[in-house]
Amino acid sequence: MNQATMKVVIVAKTRMGSGACIGAIDFSGQSRRLIAADAEFNETAGMEYEVGDVWQVACRPPDQVIPPHVENIIVGDKRRQPPLDDPLAFVQQHMPPQAGGLEALYEGLIQSTRAGAMYIAERTGVPPYSTAFWAPDQPLRRDDDAKRIRYRYPTEDGGRTLTFVGFQEPLAVIPAGTVLRVSLAHWWRPKEKPEGELRCYVQLSGWFIPERADHCSMTAPIETTAQSGPEPRPAPAWSSTATPGRAPVMSGTPDMDTALALLNTVFGYDDFWPRQAEIVENILGGQDTLVVMPTGGGKSLCYQLPALIFEDLTVVVSPLISLMQDQVSQLREWGIPAVFLNSTLSYNQYLQTTRRIRKGQVKLLYVAPETL
Repeated sequence: MNQATMKVVIVAKTRMGSGACIGAIDFSGQSRRLIAADAEFNETAGMEYEVGDVWQVACRPPDQVIPPHVENIIVGDKRRQPPLDDPLAFVQQHMPPQAGGLEALYEGLIQSTRAGAMYIAERTGVPPYSTAFWAPDQPLRRDDDAKRIRYRYPTEDGGRTLTFVGFQEPLAVIPAGTVLRVSLAHWWRPKEKPEGELRCYVQLSGWFIPERADHCSMTAPIETTAQSGPEPRPAPAWSSTATPGRAPVMSGTPDMDTALALLNTVFGYDDFWPRQAEIVENILGGQDTLVVMPTGGGKSLCYQLPALIFEDLTVVVSPLISLMQDQVSQLREWGIPAVFLNSTLSYNQYLQTTRRIRKGQVKLLYVAPETL
């Protein structure tokens, strides 16, 4: 079968078992779904792609094309190219979003179940494509009543839902006008109804949100557990033996002498608070450690300090967005390369942060449980 070579921009990454289904647009403006040649036995196929990546791929059409999934290509050899700085602009140029209400989706052929789940079926018509971008005229609200995350578009009879199958951190509300990547799942019917109607349900793979100044207003302030005290002294010199371009590594060994030195030079304290020394020593010794302390008891220092001593990345998992932002801001003031990943970031900020992490330029990463 004929094989072609093309350059594509990754615009969607959809969960598919342990792997991912990848949506792309080639440089002629055609929508593509990248299917790995070894997808049948490669459980993690597609995970190497990230939204915004540019790849040169050697590909061929599938052996069988089943509408509406006409965008599929089978990818063999591939090579990563320099990424795009603004994938949204590329999308808007080559696949302009369908703006408006539900009638804008899939040629107006969308049906819905009693619960509001949207789908297409042969009896009502099959659209000529399975992937699209949509800029809804109403905000979509996250619906966690079912086993899977869904987003609900408001209607007078209770709303219409899309199942969220992307890799981004789920938002509580997706604002109107956000550019959404939507797709049709494969033809499906319940196993217990072998004669039932085959349907393709509408999925939400992800979104592009322009820079906004009101992100933080969506979350209430939460008291942080950062240890208060004297003004921090200037940050110490980082090891000159660190790999260029990577996060600095503190000179010294993981012992309490090094910890005490950092406690003084970075955090501005002459001694530990009660129980902190015991906790830090346990962590430096490589022991699993469960710590329960009251608000203001100095929990944050117990993981921030060892993070400066260990060579690799330290991941802090927290559901409190305001805590992440406050602590990362304070760590940066102390000269410590720290970042967070959560729903307050624009898409471009999220992409830039993940690139820094992959390059080893970060010491502390704060993430929400969903992002982890």
